[in-house]
Amino acid sequence: MLSEKERMIPEKESMVPEKDSLRWQKVYEPAPEAFKRAMERALREREEPTMKRFSLRTAAIAVAVLIALTGVALAVTGQNGVLKFLFPDREPATELPVQTALPQAGGDALETITVKVRDAVSDGQTLHIAVEVAAKNPRDAVLYDLDAEYVYPMSGQEARKPSIPVTEEGMGFCMPFVSKAKEAERILIIGTPMALLGGVDLVKGTNWYYESPGVLVVDYVIDLRPGAYEGWDNPPPYPLPSPLAVTLTPSVWLQKQNDINCYDIEQAKVALAVDWAAQEPMELSEYVATNLPVEGEGYRLDAARFVSTPLGLYATLTFSDTDPNAGWESESPLQQSFWYEVLGADGQPLPALHGGYTKFEDPERMGTIQRIEALYPARALGETVTIRPFAWERGKFPDIQLTLKKQ
Repeated sequence: MLSEKERMIPEKESMVPEKDSLRWQKVYEPAPEAFKRAMERALREREEPTMKRFSLRTAAIAVAVLIALTGVALAVTGQNGVLKFLFPDREPATELPVQTALPQAGGDALETITVKVRDAVSDGQTLHIAVEVAAKNPRDAVLYDLDAEYVYPMSGQEARKPSIPVTEEGMGFCMPFVSKAKEAERILIIGTPMALLGGVDLVKGTNWYYESPGVLVVDYVIDLRPGAYEGWDNPPPYPLPSPLAVTLTPSVWLQKQNDINCYDIEQAKVALAVDWAAQEPMELSEYVATNLPVEGEGYRLDAARFVSTPLGLYATLTFSDTDPNAGWESESPLQQSFWYEVLGADGQPLPALHGGYTKFEDPERMGTIQRIEALYPARALGETVTIRPFAWERGKFPDIQLTLKKQ
């Protein structure tokens, strides 16, 4: 079971309009979500190898047929799909080509939910795919597993109905339809989804929101940048192909009565093709910090790079320990869930979109040099930008103002 520390802390109400009922994953979650996805993938590979091979092959054939028969539509859409994730606090500054009517097969095989791809968009750095998961029974509610409590009961616990988190300040994991969901006949836990290419999960992170108690929309974030999957046991090819034929696998956790294992898992499989290179390349601007290194309390910021596109602001910062004896289980900030915020012009942290991760750059002393990549809503950069490092066990460190040079 995830601890409160591992769960997401929500954005302040002033940062996201209440009417949008958005739920954003903050920077605190990359490691726990990645861990969960890896565990789920390992269990599936152990328990269902034959079924998995057959399913993926069938999905690949379905996608091949779809690509041959269906064109990819490009449209300028409203914020009812993927753009709602990328622009949580404002409208896009320019019209953006969003792919709709994407070739897809499957999604209606389960008795509990339907899965439908709404749209997708890419800036050449990342690919975002908006996926709708809807309960078939209008008396059921859906709940994303990262919003649920008691989804992973400890061994020996009595089976119980998944609880809808409360709304009191400090809990922060509630969906916007708590009262209606509590009246639901069943609560369907939607497992953290994957996008499989040849058995490799490409999802770097997810964002999500609820349109109603029975409709969840999830943003799959796939990284297209060089080295994005470097160091993986079975890395995908680079560059990723276009059209990109993947199998989306959201799962439904159904509680079993009188069973301490608590859940049966049903997995949907949706074959999808996204021609992410079909559109004209988006303009991007690259900046590097010139006033480095900067030393903090037990750490040093060695490098900082920012890439700005019409879809997002990508930040890549490299930190290292200043303690020569630092390592696992030390008091070093980098060993205490280290991350950073990027501040806007008003001095407030930008709302973080998921898709960020930490890469250890020091195989001999793991964790003492960390390259941390994060994604934020699109912002223009000037001559300076301010970042705020923090660690869970230590809190926030003094702000660092970086002087930027456009490349």
